Amino acid sequence: MLKKYLYIFIFACILEYAAYGKSNISIESLPNKALSFIKETYPNIYIEKIKFNKGIYDVKLVNDVKISFTQDGIWIKIDSYYNKIPENILPDTIVNYIHSNMNEYRIIDIEKSGEVYKILFSNGITLKIVSDGSVLYRSIK
Repeated sequence: MLKKYLYIFIFACILEYAAYGKSNISIESLPNKALSFIKETYPNIYIEKIKFNKGIYDVKLVNDVKISFTQDGIWIKIDSYYNKIPENILPDTIVNYIHSNMNEYRIIDIEKSGEVYKILFSNGITLKIVSDGSVLYRSIK
């Protein structure tokens, strides 16, 4: 009886490993636009893992930053796990707003949908802002 459960457990582990492995892809499969973005934004930081699911590339860097890209290689989300996200990826109008109003905090998470950016800062404040600098929402901490 114990042997039967052991075989079931081993079989389940093999299936889990096989399913996990299929979603990983090689660096050559990543769109050139995405590779260029990573090289420019995070120079000297290597790619640890790439997954492709439902038309989205999820890239994990060795510094634990996770970046999601569309099939065309356009970034749509960056989760930095408390590493600072470089401001140069944002439009100048948004950077100017941040420097004027939020300069003492680090950007740790960004989601982009068209011209709208949802930005999470190290102090927990969330800012939803349009690329022209118009603030749609700002949480109060």
